Formats: sequence, structure tokens, C-alpha cells
Amino acid sequence: MKHSRVKILVFACIVLALSLPSIFPLMQKGYFPMHDDTQVARVISMTRAIQDGQFPVRSVKDLGYGFGYPLYNFYGPLPYYVGSFFSLIGYSPLDATKIMMALGMILPSLTMGFVLYSFFGFTAAVLGTVLYIFAPYHAVELYVRGAVGELWTLIFLPLVFYGFLKEKKTVYTLLVGAVGLAGVIVSHTIIGFITLLFLGMGLFLAVGKEFITKNKSFRQSIFPNICMVLLGLGFSSFFWLPAVFEMGYTNVSSQVGGGADFKDHFVCLSQFWNSLWGFGGSTKGCIDGLSFRLGKIYVFTFFLGLFFTFWKRKNKTWILSVLAIVLVIVSLFMMTEGSVWFWEHIPYFPYIQYPWRFLVFVVFGISFLGAWNFSLLKISALKQSIICAGIISVVIGVSLKLFSPQYIYDFPSTGTLTDEEIRTKYSRISDEYLPSGFKRDAEDVGLSHGTVEGLSGEVAKYFSSSTYTQWNVLVDTESRVRLGIAYFPWWSISVDKKPVQVLVEKGMPVLVLPKGEHIIEADLRSTPVQLIGNVISLVSVFLSIIYYGKKQIA
Repeated sequence: MKHSRVKILVFACIVLALSLPSIFPLMQKGYFPMHDDTQVARVISMTRAIQDGQFPVRSVKDLGYGFGYPLYNFYGPLPYYVGSFFSLIGYSPLDATKIMMALGMILPSLTMGFVLYSFFGFTAAVLGTVLYIFAPYHAVELYVRGAVGELWTLIFLPLVFYGFLKEKKTVYTLLVGAVGLAGVIVSHTIIGFITLLFLGMGLFLAVGKEFITKNKSFRQSIFPNICMVLLGLGFSSFFWLPAVFEMGYTNVSSQVGGGADFKDHFVCLSQFWNSLWGFGGSTKGCIDGLSFRLGKIYVFTFFLGLFFTFWKRKNKTWILSVLAIVLVIVSLFMMTEGSVWFWEHIPYFPYIQYPWRFLVFVVFGISFLGAWNFSLLKISALKQSIICAGIISVVIGVSLKLFSPQYIYDFPSTGTLTDEEIRTKYSRISDEYLPSGFKRDAEDVGLSHGTVEGLSGEVAKYFSSSTYTQWNVLVDTESRVRLGIAYFPWWSISVDKKPVQVLVEKGMPVLVLPKGEHIIEADLRSTPVQLIGNVISLVSVFLSIIYYGKKQIA
């Protein structure tokens, strides 16, 4: 037992050490440009919401041009909880953001490493982990796109497939798989949606196999996997239930089409082999501003796995290679123009926006295949180690130059952003979570957060947080006013402690104030859907702890 623990510790140290070069640029002073350059602002907004006593965090105050919006009701909050933790314990928002991004790159080395270890052993797992970490697309996610949510799904995807593929089902494996699925969903909604589609396809194939072979294994394999999926959905229901059923209140639908029309972002087959490295955007055709390359090493690994899968059919782990190949082929197909029918007919698929998001699953499948290929080598441990070290050196040597930003620039010495920067510069980058119909016309140029437009009188006092806003107003004559907050149904508006019904114009609440002194309050409340999601998540966690504890005692 002691020897086994030492071996596991050595393995963890090796894969962590090998992954560290991928985050060296994050250790430098300063910051770097990226497509989604809102990460520091989002960490600051999450931190302030937690300080306001909001949990789970749904609404933020300063993004949305200072009018606030329910960012974390719809956008994967998990990485930002971690980033805000480091901010709350004393790190600057910039350093907290860098730590958050670094964890999204190095923690997958542990989760993928130990999953591959459980299937293929020490040396093969080290090789597969290096392939997983140093895939060119992961450099795109971190240093080009700044796609932190997608990056964090890399931590949890291996756990999902561990729980799903592990032949011997136990409470432990199902819990690991369920936590993995919940982690994917709460990190990135879209990747969570795609993961559920693949799990659904896997369950369908398993049921079909059982029907054809008349192998009554439903209770041993299929039913536990269904339970794993349901439990993962239960853990994450506090997030995905409101995200699904309350999305119509936002302007997210405006992001489907236009520059994010999936038809303009299919990948050409030649781009998987090699495409120019860049820091621009995705465009229609075979020449893009950013790279979608798999690279020659990964293409070779896939075809080698394809060859071995036909040759080693009697290998006990053969079915794992088959499933990895299916995952890769389906994902590659969904990125090419030949899959357009599916994009047009599968519900909600246009919300994925960019077919090349499937590269996450291609990289996972090829890395899995790489470990499986190496596990077939029947040579001494010493020779395995030498060959593995050589291949790892080539992989890191070829890919490491990609794990670098376009350039580093100086960031304010305070490591934070001003409220004005968050309300203007960073709000413009991502404003799709403002209310549907939210609009500031040319005549609204003076309208800003917290103002009371149309008031005949003055605002004597104003206070605002992510959960509560108060105006003390002196009204000279009856006034029809518009409040400078983004209105959603979960805001309860009251005047002098009495709830009032409001009209909504241009995404903001409108009410009539009589002459006199009044206190207007906007209080953030939980909707029935949010409450139901919270309860399901709490019950799922509580029952899992009780059931797992009883099993451990037994």
C-alpha cells in the first residue's frame, strides 16, 4: 500500500512538472491581449457579488455598462468562483485571474493523468497526459481566445468518461463521473451541452448493443450510467435550470447568426493537418486568423490508433479505442461543412456558434488513443520509459512555442480595474446578457446606471450593490420615471416599502412617483426556477454524501 501511494505521488509530480511549461507566460509580469478580454473584469464582478452576500452568484453590478445583468445565471461560473477565492484571500484581481487560468491548464494533467493511469498504467498515462496538455488548440484557448470556461472543461471531461467507461461500476466511479459532468456544465454551458449529446449517443449505442446481442447487462452497465448522468444534472441544476428556462429574458439569441453564424465557421480538412498560427478571428473559408491545427503528431497518433484497433481486436481494452475513434470521427465530421444538415435540424445547435469547439473532444479522443497505443508495447519498463521520454520531448518541443501570447503589456500596478473601465471598455466586449430589448437611444446619452430619468425633483441618496439598489428621491411634481438598472423579473421593485408593478421600456423599469419624498428599492429575489434548481442541487449533494458514506461504512 505504501509503495502504491509513493508511485501515485511520483506520477502526480511528473505530470504536473511536465505541464508547467505551458503556463510560463502567466508567471511573467503584465498581461496579454485575447479575444475574450473580460477575465479580470469578471473576477472582480464575481468577488463583489460574493462580498454582497450573493450565493450562488447570478447577478453582477458593473458589467452591462453599469446597469448590471445576470451574467452567472447563464455563463459558466465555476472558474470565476475559484478566481474570486484567490482575490478574496488577498491576491490582486490580475493575479487571481492568472491563477484561475493557470489552474485550467495544469489541473487537467492530474485528472487526465489518473484516468489514463487507471486504464493503461504509469508510462502510457504520462504520454497521453502530455498529448492532452500540449495540443495546439489548448494554446489557442488560453493565449489566443482567452476561453477560460472551455479551458476548465478540460479538467472535468476525463472524469466524465472515467465514470462512463469504467467497466466495474461502483458508487465511487459514478460519483466521479457525475462530478465531472457537473463540472463541465458549470464551467461552460455549450461544452456541457455537447458532452450530454455524446453521453446520450453512448447510451443509445449501449442499449442497441444489448438488444442485438441479447446481453442482459442493463442493470450492470447501462442503468448505472443513466444514474451518473442524472446525478451530474442534479449537482449542476442550480445553474443549468435557470440558464435554460430564463435565457429568453436576455439578448443571447442575438448572438446566433451574424458574425457567429455556424455556416461561416466550418473547418477545412487541410486545416487539421496544418494551418497558419495567428491571433485573429475565425472567418469563412480555409484561411482563418487563428489556427485549428491538430498537427502532424496528433494526426499520426490517430491513424496509428486506427491501425491498432483493427489489428488488436482481442485486446481487453479494445472497446476503449473504438469509442475514442468514434468520438474523434464524429467530432471531426461535425466541424466540417458536410454536417450542415445536423446543425440546421438538431435543436439548439446554432447556439454552439462555432463548429470548431468540437476540437475539445477531438484532442481528448486522440490523447486517449495515444495512451492506448503505447500500452500495447510489450517491452521492458526501461525501454518503455526511454521511448516515452523521447516522444514527450518531441511533443513538447514542437508545441511549446505555441503556448505564448502575442505580446505582454503593462497592467496597472494595482492589478485591478476601475469601475469606469468595467462599465465601458469591458462591458462592450460582452453585453449579450442585458435584457431583451435593452436599448439606449441617442436621446438617452445622459442615462447611466442609477439615474432616475424623468424625475421632477432630485435624488437625495443613492446606494447600489449586486443584490440591492435604493434611491431616496424628492419629487416636486408627479413624475413618470425610468430607473437606470437593467430589469429582469427577479427584481422586486417597491416604493416606500410597498411593492409596485412596473412597466418595462428599453429593458429598464418605469413607474409613476407622486409628489413628495419617497424611497425606491430594487431587491434581487430568487425566481421559482432558481429555487427549484438550488433545492435539487442541495438534495443531490446531500443524498450522495449519505449514500456514499453508508457504502464506505458497509
